[in-house]
Amino acid sequence: MISPEYLSGMLDFLEVHKELTESILQDIVRRLVKTDFSITETAELQTEILQQSGMCFDEILERISESTSKTREEIKAIYDESETEIFDIPDSVLTANGIAPTKFKSLSPEMSKMYKASLSASTKEIINLTRTTAATSQTAFINCCNVAGMQIASGAFSYQEAIKQAILSAAQKDVQVLYPTGHRTSLDAACRRAVLTGFNQTCIKLQEMRADEFDIDIMEITAHFGARPTHAEWQGQLVSRSGREGYLSLDDIGYGKVDGFMGANCRHDWNLFFEGYSKRLYSDDELERLKNQTVTYDGKELKAFETTQKQRELERLIKKDKRELVCLNEGIKATTDNSIKEELSKEFEKKAVKLKQHEAKLSDFCAQTGLTRDRYREQQFAVKTEQGISAWTKSVSSKAVAANKWAVDKYTKYHYNKDGTIRVTDTVKHFDKIYKPYAVCDMKMADGHIERTLYDADSKMLKQINPTDHGKPKSHPYGNNGEHAHDVIWRGNKIKRTTREINDTERKEHADIL
Repeated sequence: MISPEYLSGMLDFLEVHKELTESILQDIVRRLVKTDFSITETAELQTEILQQSGMCFDEILERISESTSKTREEIKAIYDESETEIFDIPDSVLTANGIAPTKFKSLSPEMSKMYKASLSASTKEIINLTRTTAATSQTAFINCCNVAGMQIASGAFSYQEAIKQAILSAAQKDVQVLYPTGHRTSLDAACRRAVLTGFNQTCIKLQEMRADEFDIDIMEITAHFGARPTHAEWQGQLVSRSGREGYLSLDDIGYGKVDGFMGANCRHDWNLFFEGYSKRLYSDDELERLKNQTVTYDGKELKAFETTQKQRELERLIKKDKRELVCLNEGIKATTDNSIKEELSKEFEKKAVKLKQHEAKLSDFCAQTGLTRDRYREQQFAVKTEQGISAWTKSVSSKAVAANKWAVDKYTKYHYNKDGTIRVTDTVKHFDKIYKPYAVCDMKMADGHIERTLYDADSKMLKQINPTDHGKPKSHPYGNNGEHAHDVIWRGNKIKRTTREINDTERKEHADIL
């Protein structure tokens, strides 16, 4: 039989839709930063947005077309890999019942036909759902543009802030598929659900066909940790297909219902049980422990199902962080506007810190509860492509690690760039007397020059570097352009500034603004 653990591991084969998600989000972001929101006429802006959305739609369709053959190959690999696992009955049990193990464990021509039909149906469903992402992504792009346009026009947001919010909005919405019912979900969840449900239902039907062939009435259901409470009631139990007393019936397990055995996202399977020969996989005590098992997290007791749901929640947060980082990184690369690049870079650093915090929280959660981290469920994007490592793994991941390290380390000491200049920690609109330890803050003045303030280990203003004479050459007769330094002297809560020449070490450290 196909165990729940095997089913979960089997889904690791699915990678193409993750590559597609990454490329679609990157394309949306590239078009967002290239859309000219400075157009004041509403009609002209709408024309610009629709033109960009049309190109976005065409680009996505092309990417979907390229991924179709790869999708078929991935799903076929899942079915090929799993074929020999369906009828996993010990040879001794089969022989004792006069059944040839080799014949029993091989699919009959009729079964092979059903298996291939299921493969075809699952592939077709995923491809059809994937095609809907072109329309949903185009709509998402237009909505993001419209909101950004209104925010800029109203004056509620700066141009840079509106672009940043539009990019984050696109990342948060993810790439979605549209079901015929009107329901929407992420492409990742849709692909996983389609393959899991279609494949498992087929394996269960094959078990039934084999049971009919050998007149087997009793079936044993698989069991796993963290099953839905309704499924935990019957998992691991014996079921009589004919409804014999002393066993569960098909109605008891919700057979065929969307929320029951063989329903949507159900990972339970069953196998033929030869009365008098087969040995149950799970004792009643084991099933009772699975049903009532609890774990402790941060001093609170959680039931098994609550535990797995909490893990899924943390995994979704990590995937969201990764989407935002990929989108912000793409915006940084795509824009030629330095002010937008600066805004997105600041946000990238914040999100990198958040990602590391969520990853640390998940690690701690698993350590406390004894669960194993499912790295595949944390992967928003593909790990490998035909060209090598995906954009997330190779580029954005390393940038996120560096950004997080900088965010953590930047107020522990002064940092320097490779050319010897001091590294700026913040760009501010005004200088506070007390800010953060070892902060190096830049402020852009009205005429375009930059003034810099450094803070000491106690977060107090230490000194200021000015590249001009403030228009008062007699008061600042220093250097070639009046460049000078102010040392800050603290007297209680008040400060006094003294003015002096910039020394050679300072000229090297602050060469970028002098």
